[in-house]
Amino acid sequence: MATRLKVKGGKAREGVVVSDKMQRTVVVAVTTITRHPLYKKTLRRLKRYLAHDADDACRIGDRVRIVPSRPLSRRKRWRVTEIVTRAELAEVAAESIDLELLGEVKTEEAETAAMEPAGAPEPPPEAEPSQAEEEVEAEEEVEAEEEVKAQEEVKAQEEVKAQEEVEAQEEVEAQEEVEAQEEVKAEEEVEAEEEVKAEEEVEAEEEVEAEEEVEAEEEVKAPEIEAAADEEPEQESTAAEEPAEEVNGEEER
Repeated sequence: MATRLKVKGGKAREGVVVSDKMQRTVVVAVTTITRHPLYKKTLRRLKRYLAHDADDACRIGDRVRIVPSRPLSRRKRWRVTEIVTRAELAEVAAESIDLELLGEVKTEEAETAAMEPAGAPEPPPEAEPSQAEEEVEAEEEVEAEEEVKAQEEVKAQEEVKAQEEVEAQEEVEAQEEVEAQEEVKAEEEVEAEEEVKAEEEVEAEEEVEAEEEVEAEEEVKAPEIEAAADEEPEQESTAAEEPAEEVNGEEER
């Protein structure tokens, strides 16, 4: 995990030297570990910096501390301030070299020299790459790595965006389902209310019809009741006259 220390003019970072081919310039790899804000997954990111090594003291594998500096070249904006730890290199003693293998190598070199014709021109020595070429190569490597990293970040962002779109779509679908269920429930309630109203109207109509029938029957029976009421006094008077006539007849006798 990269260590960042606050210093004047910027933040110091600790990393490992991965290349020391250039003169007074090293490539330092800084690893950072972060947690994804959405998926809570641990992300390990590696970034390379070109740092100025004034004494050419750094070697591959050394852990160094770098700080921001003024632009020293097109891509070099850092400088080495301290070598935190040295890389542990395996030391091979001279006695451990196989003498037989060394003799075989010398024999092969002698045979090769004998096979070459006398007076043959020696191949020109390979020209050592200049510091500018080495810096260009290192910058190209760093650019290629940064491009790969940028592509990975873009891909991760696209995945996050796609996941967010899927979640948003699922939320929309869930909301639509809830709304559809609420609409169905509201329609069922309206239908139930309409059925209740229809039943109440039917009951009211039946009650009105029953009352009308009762009134009609009463109207039909009313004349009969009146006629019966008129006949009752006549019968009573007739019944009263008959006993009186009987009494008069008995007296005449």
